[in-house]
Amino acid sequence: MRKLFVLISTTALLLSANLVISQETLRILTWKGYAPAKLVKAFEKETGIKVKLTYS
Repeated sequence: MRKLFVLISTTALLLSANLVISQETLRILTWKGYAPAKLVKAFEKETGIKVKLTYS
C-alpha cells in the first residue's frame, strides 16, 4: 500500500512539474524595427508562445 501511495505521489508531482515547464517564452535579441509589434502579436496568438524582445 505504501508503494502505491509513493507511486501516485511521484506521478502527480511529475505531472504538475510538466505543466510549469510547458509555459514557453521565446526571447529575441534584436534591433528596433526588426520585430514589428504586429508580427509578434500574430505569432503569440497563433502559437500560444509568449515573446520577450530585448533591443540592443
